[in-house]
Amino acid sequence: MKVLRLAEVIEKTGLARSTIYKYADLGRFPRPIPLGVCAAGDTFWHNA
Repeated sequence: MKVLRLAEVIEKTGLARSTIYKYADLGRFPRPIPLGVCAAGDTFWHNA
């Protein structure tokens, strides 16, 4: 597995930020994982 920043996920998928969070809430996209105080909610799991 690889951890990607939200900006990278947007670039790779072409999805809007709001769509990514909506899909995560619906279980159609991986949930954000916290990496620390400054990076909380800013990363996503990505299966390589």
